[in-house]
Amino acid sequence: MADLADLQKHSLQLNPVNSISSGVYSPSSGLPLIKFDISSTEMPTALDLSQLRISGNVTYKSGGAQVTATNAVFRDGFSGDINNCIEHVTVSSKKLNSVLERVTNYSRMIPTIVSGQHGPSDINCQLWNEAGHCVNNFLARNVVVAQEAGRGKSFCAPLYCGIFNSGQDLDISQFGTGGLTIEILLKPNVSGAFGADAAGANPVQYELSNLLLTCPFKPIEYLTLTVLLLFSRLLTLLLLWLLLLLDYRMYQVFL
Repeated sequence: MADLADLQKHSLQLNPVNSISSGVYSPSSGLPLIKFDISSTEMPTALDLSQLRISGNVTYKSGGAQVTATNAVFRDGFSGDINNCIEHVTVSSKKLNSVLERVTNYSRMIPTIVSGQHGPSDINCQLWNEAGHCVNNFLARNVVVAQEAGRGKSFCAPLYCGIFNSGQDLDISQFGTGGLTIEILLKPNVSGAFGADAAGANPVQYELSNLLLTCPFKPIEYLTLTVLLLFSRLLTLLLLWLLLLLDYRMYQVFL
């Protein structure tokens, strides 16, 4: 039988809090920092970190025009669309005002994780559909030029941080982290693509747009909370009884 909390699971889609009118994030033609703000909740709420997803579109351009199939421009196939563009990821607690995790050289870490957890069939099927992961540079070039009618290549991928892959839900309420802040710093253009036509008079630049963070969450079981509150009250009564007993013993000593 399905758990009641699973039946009550909902998803919230968030836009970056530092978005500009163009909605473009880029190290050259937009903002190089993407910031998501997951607010706190009044009641205990569990954020399903394993199902957290970032989605959007990525477009590669050269001289203001989109890269074509005749250009010798490639990107790291194992990293995928969005992961290939990320330099650092920082996850912070809003309540504690402190960093919970910071992943540096994020794009260089992804190939190790992907190749270690998945075989070629998974990479060329599931991960290809999620975020354009592939096992050779020829397919990576096809991803670069797959512009989908000028909107760029779409992606929907998880964030490969330790806290998001721990297998545990996170309480984002005022009783837990008090919300989360996720900051994604983008790589320079020169690190985003390579090949004979990637540099030169019109170096290749990438842009991210239509970004969304999908956050599945569910209420924490009230039965568990009731037991915890009852235990807390019983413990408080026990402490009061011990204090009263101690006062009575001290009173007898003085008499």
